[in-house]
Amino acid sequence: MIAPQGGKTHCARGHPYDEANTGYRSADGRKFCRACQRENNRVQYTKREARVGLSGQEYTNNVVRGLAPWKPQGRTRPLLGVVQQVAEERRGYWPLTVRQILYAIDSMGYPKSKNQYVNLVYLLNRSRRSGTIPWGGIRDDGAVEAAQDGYATVEAFWGDVENWAEQYEADLTEGQERHVIVWSEHEGLVPQLKRIAHPYGATVVSGGGVDSLTIRYQQARNAVTRDVPTVVLHVGDHDFHGRAIVDVLADDLPAFCADMGEPDTIEVRRIAVTPEQIERYELAASVDDDTRIQVGALPPEQLADEVCGAIEELVDLDALEEIRERGEDERRELVAFIERIREAKE
Repeated sequence: MIAPQGGKTHCARGHPYDEANTGYRSADGRKFCRACQRENNRVQYTKREARVGLSGQEYTNNVVRGLAPWKPQGRTRPLLGVVQQVAEERRGYWPLTVRQILYAIDSMGYPKSKNQYVNLVYLLNRSRRSGTIPWGGIRDDGAVEAAQDGYATVEAFWGDVENWAEQYEADLTEGQERHVIVWSEHEGLVPQLKRIAHPYGATVVSGGGVDSLTIRYQQARNAVTRDVPTVVLHVGDHDFHGRAIVDVLADDLPAFCADMGEPDTIEVRRIAVTPEQIERYELAASVDDDTRIQVGALPPEQLADEVCGAIEELVDLDALEEIRERGEDERRELVAFIERIREAKE
């Protein structure tokens, strides 16, 4: 029989503190009863089994909901520090996708794998719920909101009018010989691509994959109504699916335009990920397929360079700057006009 601390030979439930039944906690060296621990685990598991969701579905996992405090332990703490570093260094490209962070930490001592991806998703979940990482820093795919646009007061409406005036921009496509569309395979990249492409007047689209027939038809209809040709710059994974998407776009969009009576109206180019970029940037393959190179393997700053470079080949930068300057003059006039209206109203 082990002589435990305090001379106790049995736990509070009467289990013996013998060699087989006595454990010691790694944190503080205090003893514990293995039999009691097994019973506690069984009770907790039973409680989890009994948890039933609104739909009637039973769940056995203990899921965190809402804004929850979090104290990461063990190996999670250094991983969180690395993720925070990656996020902060790329703040100018927020929101980042999970895969962009996965590839970034791959070169920082955390090799990418399926388990690492799962761990990262969990870490980003808990860190945002706890406020450790800002909500605006990470993008989740598939979120769509459609709310009714209304105002609680007239004053709230005028507040929006002032904001619209402050954010006014002229149409940057004016005077350009081409209309540029950046087409993303992944919806999660859209906010990031908007911040890169919109200063050039480029449109950003996410088609949702090969089967996005409706968006292809809509973009073809838009193209035939323009006075200038349209160039689509595709950003997608370098794998069978990604290549299939750009091939479908390159075939279907011109075919739609030709059938609408406007042939040679639209052109499709692939700007990422390309074999040349894979070699130049030494991009890592996906965790589940050595032949698959995902867009997330491109660091945000390199993706921005590729997109900007492709757009700048297509736009008249002098005309663009002229429109920007005119737009700034118009913005100031609008702001002053709204201020005069508000003063007269008061």
